[in-house]
Amino acid sequence: MDLYDPVQDTWYPGVTSLPTPVSFAAASFCNGKLYVMGGFNAAGTVLATVQIYDVADDSWSTGTDMPAARANAYAATVNGRIYVLGGTTGNASAAWAASNLTYEYTPGGAWSTKANYAAANYSERFLLPFNDVIYNFGGRTSATAVTTWHDGFVVTSPPPTGGLSQGTEVVLAPGRTGIAGVLYVPASGPALMAIVGGFTSLTGTNGCFVAQGTTASPSTNAFQYLYYPFTSPASWQSPGSQYPFSIGFGAAALSGSRMYVFGGTDVVTATANGLNSAYWFDLSNLSGGWTAAASLPTGRYGHAAVTVQ
Repeated sequence: MDLYDPVQDTWYPGVTSLPTPVSFAAASFCNGKLYVMGGFNAAGTVLATVQIYDVADDSWSTGTDMPAARANAYAATVNGRIYVLGGTTGNASAAWAASNLTYEYTPGGAWSTKANYAAANYSERFLLPFNDVIYNFGGRTSATAVTTWHDGFVVTSPPPTGGLSQGTEVVLAPGRTGIAGVLYVPASGPALMAIVGGFTSLTGTNGCFVAQGTTASPSTNAFQYLYYPFTSPASWQSPGSQYPFSIGFGAAALSGSRMYVFGGTDVVTATANGLNSAYWFDLSNLSGGWTAAASLPTGRYGHAAVTVQ
């Protein structure tokens, strides 16, 4: 795990190491601790493990395993609880198989299963929480099919299960998987979601791990934002400055009003390499452009980034 200081534009490589190396895991920051859940280990086995990093103590521990192993999933913290939606269920080389389950984790406690999506199983479902709703969109609905769909999961209504929101969230254009993004809440004015990149289609023989195909799939440099409320008739907007190049499966984090995008890959063939690029965009000035930041110590894709405050 590498630490980036956005004020000094400086990396501190290898400040700590996960006890079990993983890729395509879900990660979220909650009450001073970083939670890394599931993912693929070095052998490509899908895991249910919960690895917990205490920032203040600089120490690792383990939490209660997820109810089932998951990879290709994202996580969000809402009201002191962590939520993991969907994800693939098989090992990296296995045929694509995903879940419609939503898990809730109380740190220091147990996991529970919440209300599930009735229609489809999803993996790589990117999500951002705001006002007790976890907005989740894109991802895959099969080994090669990406989706435009956008849903809202309300964590408090009806208690205790939660459920889908009653609004109609704004679908993506185009559909994609492997999105990076952040939620920005300014001091005044509406909140906005900002998203970058992704793969607009997948070809070849993709399994649970995306890089099984032999044919390159198109990635995008699309940079889009959506103002709150995140429901129709609002629409995704594109500022004049798109991301400098096309990527998928990068990671993004927010510092102040700056959205930082780290790494990713431009292809998902079996020989894909992680990029070491880093750029930032000031979301308080949507007419601005992208600025290069210090490069990652090691190129990565299928990783996660969180802001530690």
